[in-house]
Amino acid sequence: MKLKDNSPEYWEFIRQVRFHPDNVKGFVDREPVTREQQERYMKAHGHKYKVCVMDGEPVGFIGVVDGDIRLAVHPDHKKKGIGEYMLKNVNMPHTAKVLRSNLPSLRLFLKCGYEVKNQDYRFYYL
Repeated sequence: MKLKDNSPEYWEFIRQVRFHPDNVKGFVDREPVTREQQERYMKAHGHKYKVCVMDGEPVGFIGVVDGDIRLAVHPDHKKKGIGEYMLKNVNMPHTAKVLRSNLPSLRLFLKCGYEVKNQDYRFYYL
């Protein structure tokens, strides 16, 4: 596994993984974006993302935008330690906000040494 800098070749992968039906429940905004919307977003924030590549293929992404972590693993590659690898190897200062309904994500962050600092009706703040 390797974390690579994000580039236009990965923008559509990130959009597809982000809005994959198996992943969308873990994100705050759940409405899919168009390719054009993704391109505009990536032009502004793409440098804040890394893509995890395994055997030459992208399998997940991690980004830190506005001090908050954005992380997803392609459903075909879950349960392989990719999320943990990305979280432990991202080299950016960050905090995390996890939806209370997203227990797998919460477990991942706790496993990687994060602590719940606060919570409200919607989020755990790590």
